[in-house]
Amino acid sequence: MNRRSRLALTAALTAATAALIGTATSVQAQDCRDNLGGNYIFAHSGKKPDGRFFSSLAMFSMRPATGRFDVHALINKRSVGVFPVDSTDHAFVWLDGCVLYLDRPGFIGVVSDDGSVISLATFDDEQMAGVAIRYSK
Repeated sequence: MNRRSRLALTAALTAATAALIGTATSVQAQDCRDNLGGNYIFAHSGKKPDGRFFSSLAMFSMRPATGRFDVHALINKRSVGVFPVDSTDHAFVWLDGCVLYLDRPGFIGVVSDDGSVISLATFDDEQMAGVAIRYSK
């Protein structure tokens, strides 16, 4: 995939995620909040603040009772290679309905009604989009 295609894909995923924000009704919002939690696998790609493209496979452990999450990832960053990232005990905050942010206001997630899928994107120095799917609760 060439650079232009990667940029177009990242832009399309980001736009799709942004379009999802605010689509939940109040009943759905309660469902998604009650149903969030467990372990998620998160495939994503984008561009880091240094301008390098990356792809990653991450595992999130979401703990809604405490509003905290852990992440363990393998990142493949162009011109750097593959490296692990292990980061624990970050906060997530509900913004509105089924929309939350993870770790920082620019990292937005939209949670499905049943809590099994989180569409994620960053809207800050990092440009990234992907989908997290729960594999255990």
